[in-house]
Amino acid sequence: MLADFAEVLSGHSFRSKIDSEASGAVSVVQMKNVVDGQIHWETVIRANVPNIREDRFLRQGDVLFLAKGAHRIAALVERLDHSAICSNHFFVIRVEPESGVLPEFIAWYLNQPPAQRYFERSAQGTGALNVGRELIESFQLPAVSLEKQKKISKFVGALKQKHKLMNALIEQDTRLMKGLANSL
Repeated sequence: MLADFAEVLSGHSFRSKIDSEASGAVSVVQMKNVVDGQIHWETVIRANVPNIREDRFLRQGDVLFLAKGAHRIAALVERLDHSAICSNHFFVIRVEPESGVLPEFIAWYLNQPPAQRYFERSAQGTGALNVGRELIESFQLPAVSLEKQKKISKFVGALKQKHKLMNALIEQDTRLMKGLANSL
């Protein structure tokens, strides 16, 4: 079970709308900031949020799991340049360092069809389905050696880099075609 090697924490609960402040002390990751299993830090707002418990601050290696809404998405906190928290739409999966399980492997696997089917079947609610903490904690991650986890993580990283380069090429081609059309 996931609870055997990770702690599952809920995100910060806001009582009202989050007010964006450019000089805010904390970055606040919301649902809209996580796309395709990636946290898009450039879209994350900063805010002044009082009374945050120390364990609610995100750490490098945390896995954010979007448990509310139509899609269940996991995203790895790969880097942190400043203090950050996430909204209560997420659970934070904090892997114990000596567990023998890589956070990047967990994030990847939670986004894969077998895990998605499990959460789809088990989610509760009428309109938007929600996944509760107990369901996440009881999730059975497949037993995979640390060496194989590292290989999978390296492969996934290479694919992400490839997709990033391909998207950059597509954007460049689009600009070239628009420039050509505008020059006519």
